[in-house]
Amino acid sequence: MPSPTNPADTPPAAQAEPPVRERPLPDLLQVERVERGMWTRIGLLLAAAVLFLLGVVVWLIPVLGGSILLYIPALFLVGMASRRAAAKINQVERKLPRRLRLWLRPRRFRKAQIDALRRQRHAAGATDDNPPEA
Repeated sequence: MPSPTNPADTPPAAQAEPPVRERPLPDLLQVERVERGMWTRIGLLLAAAVLFLLGVVVWLIPVLGGSILLYIPALFLVGMASRRAAAKINQVERKLPRRLRLWLRPRRFRKAQIDALRRQRHAAGATDDNPPEA
């Protein structure tokens, strides 16, 4: 009788890819890319500075909220302008919880990850009302 732990005995669908939750996410910002021109980088840094200053102003005015929503795009712009900043942002982003990392990604990427997780749960025989047992 063959051993159940033998990888050759498992069906090919089970060997194909790791579970969605275990798949590593790609970097948030591309570090290896074509170098941007000097004026483009200056423009990106100026836009980032404006967003950062607006975030500080919104933070100082107690009636308005949501200054973090201005800091995040400012960080993205700095990362687009500088490879070193992009590498540091990616390093810090890898330490965040997976749910927050997915939230920072473009919507189409999040949707694909959620759909893959649902397909995996459906294949395991689980529904939203009856989650699989771990």
